[in-house]
Amino acid sequence: ANSVTVNNGIVLTDDCTCLIPDGFCGPVNVIGDPADPILSCEKACPIVGQICLIHVNGFATTLTSIPAIQVTPGDQITCDCVVPPVDCQPNDDGSACEGVCPDGKVCTPQLIQCIQGVCKILECGCEQPDDDCHIELPAVGANVPVCAGTCPPTLLPRKCVRRKVDSNGDGIKDAWDCRCVKIHAAPVLSDPAAPPSPRYLNGILVPSPDGGVAAGPPLLQAIRVTFDSLHHPDPPQDDPCPPPLPGDLCISPDFTAFEGDSMWVGAVYEFNQIQFPPTSFKGATLQCEPLFFDFSAEGAYSVLAAEVIPDSVYSLRVVDFDCEDSPEEPECWGEPLVLTTGRWGDVTEFFQAKGSPQQPNVNDIRAIVDNLKGVSGAPGKTYCQLEPNVPDPARNVNVISLQLCIDAVKSFGYGLFGPCPCPPEVTCVFVECEAEPACNMNTSCCDTDSNCFGGLCTCQTNADCEPPNTCWEGICTSATDQCGRCDLP
Repeated sequence: ANSVTVNNGIVLTDDCTCLIPDGFCGPVNVIGDPADPILSCEKACPIVGQICLIHVNGFATTLTSIPAIQVTPGDQITCDCVVPPVDCQPNDDGSACEGVCPDGKVCTPQLIQCIQGVCKILECGCEQPDDDCHIELPAVGANVPVCAGTCPPTLLPRKCVRRKVDSNGDGIKDAWDCRCVKIHAAPVLSDPAAPPSPRYLNGILVPSPDGGVAAGPPLLQAIRVTFDSLHHPDPPQDDPCPPPLPGDLCISPDFTAFEGDSMWVGAVYEFNQIQFPPTSFKGATLQCEPLFFDFSAEGAYSVLAAEVIPDSVYSLRVVDFDCEDSPEEPECWGEPLVLTTGRWGDVTEFFQAKGSPQQPNVNDIRAIVDNLKGVSGAPGKTYCQLEPNVPDPARNVNVISLQLCIDAVKSFGYGLFGPCPCPPEVTCVFVECEAEPACNMNTSCCDTDSNCFGGLCTCQTNADCEPPNTCWEGICTSATDQCGRCDLP
């Protein structure tokens, strides 16, 4: 037939012709079972490079045959020769995508590379029109591609986010694409009315991303902590002379070089808070690399580090595991929780109002003395522990914190070493040990609370290591920077 019309799978011939077995494209060949026929255009074309395709109501498809039952009732089917459609791909100069996509989809950029301000499309793909998340060339005058389109609705809100990727497998991230990632709400405080501590960020809660209603595996997140403002006491305090500890500072420190930097919350452990009544708290230190973990399952916890210092401001943001390969991309970050630390030495009521010179005072000295004595109801470790540069939550508050508080009442300022650069500038020197029977495993050649595993002393906190060794990445090490961190050898 020169053309056929199909009605519910029944072929109605519009115009018949004689089919030459070796002839060219033109007539529609009705083949197969008469009860379930197939319409075929599988014939040669007189012009080299063209192909014979099914046309529906005069418009070319990408098909050479089609079951009659799949044709919309009333449509007219013909065969004609056309230039083969080009698959979705970048054009010659990489300035646009070209080619044909099936099912009404649109050929859009999928991978873009920018070198010295010149961007070009490396890969294209078929997406829903103006809908699917994809990368686009930057606007005129810009040199970084942008994301366009939306993400399909899911239980958790998602956002189309850009990332840097390796385009050719050489290990160098040299191109951009976009994908859908989960965006989390900001952390919250377990007690928004609780006063700030000089050396701990307390009461942090990461809300359950799904409200605790979704079944399945835990949703992993990392917690990014940005140093918005570091140690700007109001009113100012005097220089911290003599220095609190050997190697610390004797002049008022200036940590502004670290403002704007970020670190990540590490693993959460449980520690003793006060002796009477026995109370514990959960705490985590800061580290240079993100730890993806279900922090929402931990409840409230505190954050401590050399970088958590008095009279400072911090922003905490949740980053989903979807962004594991690009955690530094700002579009991956959730909304911030902004926290402040208290004035140096101000550990109990009444706490200082900004600009007030009355704190700390003798009440703060008495509070630390009560903590040392184990007096019931005394402020806990997360307020009274002022030293060392990295507070050790596994150890009790000691007289050095008391002396520092007395100096603060005298208006001597903060003098500990403060922040360190990431990555650490010191290489780890791990503490080696002998395996059983020489070490006797759990009874220790390392320390009473550490184990010998694989020839190294393992640990959870500094208290697990024989002084002066410290715990880093779960292994006791004899070499760290002033912040208790070292770079793996």
